[in-house]
Amino acid sequence: MKLSSLILASVLSTGCIAKKMAVSNADSLLAHQVNKKLQLKDKEFDLLKKDIAGFLNQSKPKVKNLTAIIGAIDLEMPQRLPDDYAALEGFYKEIANEFTDEVLVERIARLDGDQQKQLLETVQNENKKIMKQTPGERVEGVTKRFNMLFDEIEKPQRDILNSQQDYFMSQAKARLERRTRLQESLKNLFSEKLETADKENRLKVLMRQHQAEAIKGNKTLEILQAIVPTLTSAQKKAFKKNAKEIIGLLEHLSKTKY
Repeated sequence: MKLSSLILASVLSTGCIAKKMAVSNADSLLAHQVNKKLQLKDKEFDLLKKDIAGFLNQSKPKVKNLTAIIGAIDLEMPQRLPDDYAALEGFYKEIANEFTDEVLVERIARLDGDQQKQLLETVQNENKKIMKQTPGERVEGVTKRFNMLFDEIEKPQRDILNSQQDYFMSQAKARLERRTRLQESLKNLFSEKLETADKENRLKVLMRQHQAEAIKGNKTLEILQAIVPTLTSAQKKAFKKNAKEIIGLLEHLSKTKY
């Protein structure tokens, strides 16, 4: 579900009208992001977009739950951060697994030989980019995500993030190892002669394992707990503004028929 993060980042970096337009066309945006990896043919892409539209429509009750979770976050009550974070993480895990099971698996299981080769090459190229990233670049990437929440982080928060360079590097190493294992598992799976249904079942297990491993050793909550007490009143006000904007976009999503 890294794709959802990319979509969210691109949506939040645009103007108000453009953001609503992006949400209105979330099915197309997600389909094009997925297709960058899968290289589907025209009819396959149409099926992907249809599947994503169905997924977005059926996920609307969960999206309403997410708006409640975000709306309840109060930075003046840092003792509630663990519960707030657990609720957000639980939502992410559930929606990621459902998107994988109901959208991605079917499309991956039906890739032809050329598409399988292209997917493996894409994963390998992405792995090479991860390998080349410096500690400073990793911190900057995290900084950008925090800026989305607080408009702009200041020196105390930058110092906290810079102190976590070893952690960010270890996470990148672990991510690279997971992706390498996934690449090898996909390669082995593609080499076997399996019925489509069997391939889908194997893919579901494989992708669930990959996503579960991604959460292990995560220190995001710990970093948030260190950062929140250093926030200025202006940054807390910015968070409320940005949270309200995200809620508005989620409500717009809930009203949109895909």
